[in-house]
Amino acid sequence: MRVVAWNCRGAGSPLTVPQLKEVIRLHSPMVVFLSETKNRKRVIDVVMKQIQFDRNVVVEPEGRAGGLAMFWKQEVKVREVYTSECSIEIKIYDEEVRDEWWCIGLYASTDDGIRRGQWEFLEERMKVWGDKWMMIEDFNDIISNGEKWGGGGRTRSEGSFRCLRNFIQRNGLVDIHFEGNPWTWCNQWENEGEIKQRLDRCLSSVGWFQMFGEATCKHVENEASDHAMLVLTTIPEQKKMRKRFVFDQKWAQNQETEVVVKNAWEKPQAQKARSRWLKEGDKNTAYFHACVKTRRKRNKITSLQKGNGEWCKDNQQIVQEICRYYEEMYTTSQPKNIEEVLEGVPVSITSRLNQSLIQPVEEKEVRAAVFSMHPNKAPGPDAYFSRNCSRQQRRQTCEQLNNIKEANNGCLKDCVKKYVGTWQNSGEVKMKGKEKCNG
Repeated sequence: MRVVAWNCRGAGSPLTVPQLKEVIRLHSPMVVFLSETKNRKRVIDVVMKQIQFDRNVVVEPEGRAGGLAMFWKQEVKVREVYTSECSIEIKIYDEEVRDEWWCIGLYASTDDGIRRGQWEFLEERMKVWGDKWMMIEDFNDIISNGEKWGGGGRTRSEGSFRCLRNFIQRNGLVDIHFEGNPWTWCNQWENEGEIKQRLDRCLSSVGWFQMFGEATCKHVENEASDHAMLVLTTIPEQKKMRKRFVFDQKWAQNQETEVVVKNAWEKPQAQKARSRWLKEGDKNTAYFHACVKTRRKRNKITSLQKGNGEWCKDNQQIVQEICRYYEEMYTTSQPKNIEEVLEGVPVSITSRLNQSLIQPVEEKEVRAAVFSMHPNKAPGPDAYFSRNCSRQQRRQTCEQLNNIKEANNGCLKDCVKKYVGTWQNSGEVKMKGKEKCNG
């Protein structure tokens, strides 16, 4: 299911409906939430027909300020509806997961005191929502200076973030992973007066996140408002990608086939999370899976700013920008008098140390290196070695390492071609061997 949430700054604006139609055409949401509609229900009903939705619930504005509206398609099974001055809440039966959850559209006050009271009100409502709910839209606050840009370098005190930050921590809320430009609001000033902040976000309960662990919240920029649209996707479409080879430790524990598989069950999730506290026993818990998912999202690059200030729009542009950056960094600009520069660089490898480094690699060194690692740690992208590697494997490794040393005496480039794997779609380079510097 997809949910679109937007502070439209006026549902009657001539740009609002065309912008909504466009995002609906591109993303096909089943639910749309608007804040700061600034119009009565009769106008909202017209908007609903224009965007071809079937049901709505409205919180009318006070004068010409505020106003909320929630639209949904007739296919959405809405079981309950609740409204307040700052929120619209609908309880949905989701056929994709065959379970119920609450969708809460929020517009928090710009006044610190009023907003503090709204957090207290929402905490009371959580008793009704149970353990599966999601809250989306304009929180009108940030949790750190890292969510603010511009303003002539002026920063807020740490104490000013305490209210929203405590609300999130006190209730154990999950900040749903976003894609796109990190800022969702801009004051649209010029030069040093310009300020951008992440005022809009999507928070959920742990129970909702366990149900939709791959959910994403996309920031969609537009010309109709100073706020970006949020497009929440509960279950993103799975892209088919060629998986890299990863050595699984349980293969090395099968008594019948020592080299490939052993029959002692080791949790794959434990290997992924690198967790030593789950060494033994059946501890494949929901909490542990949530930890793995959170780590995976944290390690994933979903947006990257180019040198010219623009943002990469997809994975292909991200890979191209990374390649461009490092190619530019390591490309010589034909410097002159480099010897004078090198004179100021301290020598870190002595002659004695260099002699030990260029000695042939022995089997006992390989064995010592392997056994120095934690049993479930991966020494490289393919996690090939384990403590159960055969003597033949250790000998082959010694030969590869010694070949690398010989190649270093001649041309390192030829060696790299031989021992470096091909460039993968994910942008990773796999090393087949291990190289040491000759100094």
